[in-house]
Amino acid sequence: VAVSDGSASAAILATDYYGNGTSAVITGNTITDSTTGIVVGYDASDLTLLDAKNNSISGCDSGVLTTANVVVTAAQNYWGAADGPSGAGQGSGDSVPSNITFSPYFKNDAFTEAGPVWIVGTPAVGYATIQSAINAANAGDTINVAAGTYQEDITVNKAVHIKGPNAEIAGNGARGAEAVVHPATSAVSMGEIFHVEASDVTIEGFVIDGDNPALTSGFLGTNGADLDAAEAVAVYVDNVENLTVRNNIIRNMSYFGVSIFGASYSAPVTSGHLVSNNLMEDLGTYDSGSGAAKWGGGVLLYNGQYARVENNTMQNVRIGIQTGNFHNANPGGAVSQVITGNTIAASSLGIFHNLQTTNASPYTLSNNNITAVFHADEVKSRGMLLSSLTTNSIITNNHIDLSAVSTVPSIGYVVWNVGSGTPTAISGGTIKGVSTGIRLDNYEGYSSDAGNGAHANVSNISILPVATGTGIHVLDSPSGSTHAAVQLALGSGVTVTDGTDGLVIEGANASQSSISNLALTGQ
Repeated sequence: VAVSDGSASAAILATDYYGNGTSAVITGNTITDSTTGIVVGYDASDLTLLDAKNNSISGCDSGVLTTANVVVTAAQNYWGAADGPSGAGQGSGDSVPSNITFSPYFKNDAFTEAGPVWIVGTPAVGYATIQSAINAANAGDTINVAAGTYQEDITVNKAVHIKGPNAEIAGNGARGAEAVVHPATSAVSMGEIFHVEASDVTIEGFVIDGDNPALTSGFLGTNGADLDAAEAVAVYVDNVENLTVRNNIIRNMSYFGVSIFGASYSAPVTSGHLVSNNLMEDLGTYDSGSGAAKWGGGVLLYNGQYARVENNTMQNVRIGIQTGNFHNANPGGAVSQVITGNTIAASSLGIFHNLQTTNASPYTLSNNNITAVFHADEVKSRGMLLSSLTTNSIITNNHIDLSAVSTVPSIGYVVWNVGSGTPTAISGGTIKGVSTGIRLDNYEGYSSDAGNGAHANVSNISILPVATGTGIHVLDSPSGSTHAAVQLALGSGVTVTDGTDGLVIEGANASQSSISNLALTGQ
């Protein structure tokens, strides 16, 4: 159609110019090499309704245009390229504007292959965005996402399994082409890329990157990236259970890579969460204007949200894993009370195990490897901080090496505010390159008085402090005012090699038992 009165030129024109109430279905056409494939409307007053589907539109300057003040439905078409339309789309095919509904679309003109995102069971129907596929899915569906770049702020409000192209490959493995998800909006202190509101959600096989090259927040991460998001995957509603986040690469977030929090500090207890085999890197900012300075953690578990955190690699993070505010028993299995097999390189603190009280189910922290990362803004480095625990947490076979920092105090384990009835059990593993291997104290651990003092049973562990360092320090702090008891029980197999002091007992209310179990060499 070509007219000379100023109206649109197109292969097909649908208009109510000749009479109100025009409604058209355009299907089964091949449209090529036109200025515009389909035009809807003569001018802004046009109210034509159009549904275009199963058309092949290619080689046109614009695939579909509308001058009408209506939204045009043009889903399930082929747009001349496997990655979909350009313009409002993210592909390289014929252009469409934002008031055209073009998703889902086809990747070929045989209408047999879906677009980049599709719901398993409907492979011939593709969606342009992850969010549009979630919106169309039913609970229990699996959504496959092809390699490419997606700029989205995603809400997952139903039980779906969202799979990127590397769903079966660990974040630090040999991966293929990636589906890279960036935030659509810049919100450095509050933005969540995957906001999860439903139980039984799985997110796996993606790169989730908080630095969108198309946006500029002006707030830089520790590697110089411009940060546009706080969290990659987050739960801030109640009663979400069985979230699985695995085999992803998560980078450039200001707050935490994965946060499982609940709606408030009094959130109902949940269980069954799994965070595994992810690579988390370059998390955090020291920019005080960001609203999120000095966080930068890998995984946050808070308010009784029980999870298994397993076999993740965390590189250049400020905090590896943090737990807190657990006061009620785990309603699920003990498998969701485990932090194990993680490799953590942190500038401040490897694992912060905090606030497990009253009826909380105890966690096991085992077989984690923690190293230090130097950053000039940090004033101390700690492998694990074990604080405010009234449950029998088990700390076993962890390996801590803080030798990468030498200009600030470094401590392998800090025990603070742990009562005599439930002493923390630390056994197995190694500590090296530290100014202090293990410190029990009643003040310094959290810069406040510890009402329960500090109590720990230590066995079968090898400690190698720096030349001027201390193996074990049991401290009734002169900075405190209450001076609750600080007590160390030494089991068999504890060795301290080198350093200036093997064991220091300081203060009237500091004590140890079974010193004969301690082997000292080289002091």
